[in-house]
Amino acid sequence: MNAQPNLRSAPFLLRNAGITWRALDDEIVVLDLETSLYLKVKGAGAVVWPLLAGGTTLEAMVAAVLEVYDIDAEIAGRELTGFLDDLGERKLLR
Repeated sequence: MNAQPNLRSAPFLLRNAGITWRALDDEIVVLDLETSLYLKVKGAGAVVWPLLAGGTTLEAMVAAVLEVYDIDAEIAGRELTGFLDDLGERKLLR
């Protein structure tokens, strides 16, 4: 899933079939039952994961990260775009 022209308002949603996840302390533990892929998501990824589970936008994810971390919004957006690209490559997004 490469950057889309209207990325800030595009809806992002985790694929819910075949994925199980749990929040443990400050990280998210993910198991893709279809591929047996095991992931640990930390930091900003753990902040936005619950948002992705319910469906969200990049703008909302950036706002959530800014509430937790002292980071520039543009940098947060770039980092989250990379995170979303990674999730897309792993076929974890709808």
